[in-house]
Amino acid sequence: MAIGANSYGDTGEIASLCLPYADGTTKLFTTTTTPTLVMVESFTDQVSAIINVILSRLKVTIPVTQATVKLMLDAFTNDEVAGIVLGINGSGRFGPTRKDGSSRLQIITEDVQGFLETNVSGIAALGASVASIKLGYMATDKSGSTVTPLFQVEDDGYKPVDWDPS
Repeated sequence: MAIGANSYGDTGEIASLCLPYADGTTKLFTTTTTPTLVMVESFTDQVSAIINVILSRLKVTIPVTQATVKLMLDAFTNDEVAGIVLGINGSGRFGPTRKDGSSRLQIITEDVQGFLETNVSGIAALGASVASIKLGYMATDKSGSTVTPLFQVEDDGYKPVDWDPS
């Protein structure tokens, strides 16, 4: 198995974040480490899938290929998966001392959502492909009087569109 084409992160870098659990000689995950290389690849794909679903909801085209944004997503994925590896081995924020009752999946999803929502404008500014969003408004009411939109969004790069031009 290998990390999927739509995934972010690198198992070698994940190993470097949790060296006590990597192979002592190669400093990598192997078939004899806990977790194994195949498991770490699977965790990487799973965290990446959560990232891609949330990116899709934020209208970012996946997989992200813009170099700087991809590097950021790689680093984020590596950190989340390293947390899973530490938790499997009884330490870190996913270890057995966690008492809040949240599942790893719930915590990771909240981490990803917060991280991406905070950074989506920067992701778009760096040139990652983000679908445009068009907001419509009614320029006139039924009597023909001009209607002032309740809010203006031109400052965010969006141009208002009169959805009732008649």
